[in-house]
Amino acid sequence: MSGLEELVIMAAQAYILVIIAAVVCTWMDISPQNKFVELVHRLTLPLFEAIRRITSTYVPALDNLGFDLTPVWAVILVHFTKRVLLFIL
Repeated sequence: MSGLEELVIMAAQAYILVIIAAVVCTWMDISPQNKFVELVHRLTLPLFEAIRRITSTYVPALDNLGFDLTPVWAVILVHFTKRVLLFIL
């Protein structure tokens, strides 16, 4: 395994951990002004907003579930992107 492949794997794993941290931060009553929460939201918000835009456009029934599946879709997307990059490398 090359160094670039290892970098892709570690970056994907790190971003999945950030997604999990974002989910945990929403469950806990942590101040949005907390530096860690700000960092997590800054790292995940662009992807989450893009996924929400796409799912609300193409699968509007998901908006009525009562809970947000965006982090699940984000983890699937990160995993898929990692697999594609590893296949290319």
